[in-house]
Amino acid sequence: MLGIPLTRDVAINLYAALICDTGRFQYESTTPDVFELASELASFDLPIPELSRTLFEEHRFAYLGLMGEAISKMVLEPERSFVWLALTQDMLTRHDCTLDEAEGLIDIVRRAREAQVACILKEEVDGSIKVSLRSVGTTDVCRIAQANGGGGHRFAAGFTSHLDMDATLGVIRAAL
Repeated sequence: MLGIPLTRDVAINLYAALICDTGRFQYESTTPDVFELASELASFDLPIPELSRTLFEEHRFAYLGLMGEAISKMVLEPERSFVWLALTQDMLTRHDCTLDEAEGLIDIVRRAREAQVACILKEEVDGSIKVSLRSVGTTDVCRIAQANGGGGHRFAAGFTSHLDMDATLGVIRAAL
């Protein structure tokens, strides 16, 4: 299907990318071609359960603590169908975690049934705010990101803000 010779190592990496990009075959990007490719890759005797656990289920205990604190501070704005959380450098330091490690939190936040748009505002060391947006409805979050110098696609986008946390949140609210 790919037109190149595959090895098991290449197949493992391609399969990992495929399940991440399709949200474990849940997103609109999941097409019959995706399943065909997954089938071809799986023929290399991939360690599928191990890959899934490593990519989606295993976390350091410190990260689980950060996740608990972050979830406890999550805010739902039902009038906007919007859920968000702010992740500060203090929170990261307290739990001995990095921003990279916290990337997966957006997938937890977007599970709120009451919201079509999910957002994480992540404070960088320099004080800038890295914004991750997800849409599970009709809102095009890429439009919001592009208006603020970022990008992505309709369902997943982001941008970096040099405003403070509250002002950045205000910009997002105004766009919804």
